[in-house]
Amino acid sequence: MAQTNFLSPINFVFKLAIIPNTEYNIQKASIPGMELGIAYSPSPFVKLVNPGNIEYGELDLTFKVGQDMSDYMEIFNWMVSLGHPDSLSQYKNIKSDATLVILDPARNPKINISFTDCFPVRISPIQMDTTLEAVEYLSASVSFKFQRFYYNVLSTGQ
Repeated sequence: MAQTNFLSPINFVFKLAIIPNTEYNIQKASIPGMELGIAYSPSPFVKLVNPGNIEYGELDLTFKVGQDMSDYMEIFNWMVSLGHPDSLSQYKNIKSDATLVILDPARNPKINISFTDCFPVRISPIQMDTTLEAVEYLSASVSFKFQRFYYNVLSTGQ
């Protein structure tokens, strides 16, 4: 009988195509759930039930904020350009593809989860606090909407 190896919750990396040179120190990532909608068709006797469109949850990430806050500011500026630009030159209706890469215990890529047409819809506040007993480095959370996502299991080379 084959032994089952379980998925580790600590081996993953995240990449955004629109910000290729920013490395996010991701602490938490939630692979979105999905729900299949219902489409009803009338008939003379009973409503017919059919599968409808898929609704995806949001891609939620939590990351450590770098000292210069450039990682946080990239998302912040992206959201401003999408939703509340100060000028037409700042306005950009830009979506980006993203990839969550699941790594094996040796930190080799095992599964790519590709998200198409992502854009940020929420970024958390950053809470400063001088009353802490010890330094707790700041983190932020960001949520993305996207069009679709796909799983791609990478070959193991064996």
